[in-house]
Amino acid sequence: MFVVKNKCYYFSQDALNWNDAHWACQDKKMYLAVVLNRVQDKLLREFLAKELVEKHERWLGGLYNWKQKRWLWANSGYPLKYDGFPFKNYTGKQFEWRGITIDPNIGNMWNSRLRIERKHYICQRKPKTIAKLGDFNTDGENRQKRVVQISANTTKDVNR
Repeated sequence: MFVVKNKCYYFSQDALNWNDAHWACQDKKMYLAVVLNRVQDKLLREFLAKELVEKHERWLGGLYNWKQKRWLWANSGYPLKYDGFPFKNYTGKQFEWRGITIDPNIGNMWNSRLRIERKHYICQRKPKTIAKLGDFNTDGENRQKRVVQISANTTKDVNR
C-alpha cells in the first residue's frame, strides 16, 4: 500500500475483470480509485512512472453509463467532472460496457476497455486519522494535539 498525498492506494498483483476488481477492493474496505482533478491525476501518473509498482494497465473506478451516455464513478454514481482521457468525445455507443483504465503504454493517461477484460487494478481509501488524547501539555500553554496518519506500512506524525 502506498500513500500519494492524502490518498492511500493499493496496486493489485493480480488481474481481474472490472466487476471482480470492484468487489476485490470492497473486500479490502476500499474502492476502485477515483481521480477527481488534474492535480490528483498528475500525482498518480508521476508515481506510476517511478516504477515502484509493476507497469500494467490498471482499472480505475469509472464506468460508462450507456443510458445516460456519460462516464460515472461507480462508488458514488456521480458523473466525472474531470477526465484524463487523451482525446475528447469519449462518449457514444462504442463505449457501452467499458471501464476506465490508466494505461502505461500512453504515458499513464486514461483509456477505456471492455469491463470483461482482465486488468490489474488500483484500490483507494483515505488514510485513517487518529487523535491521541494523551498528547496535550498539562500546563495549559502550547497545547498540541498529535495526529497520526496511519496507512498500512506508512506512519506519518503531523503536529498542529
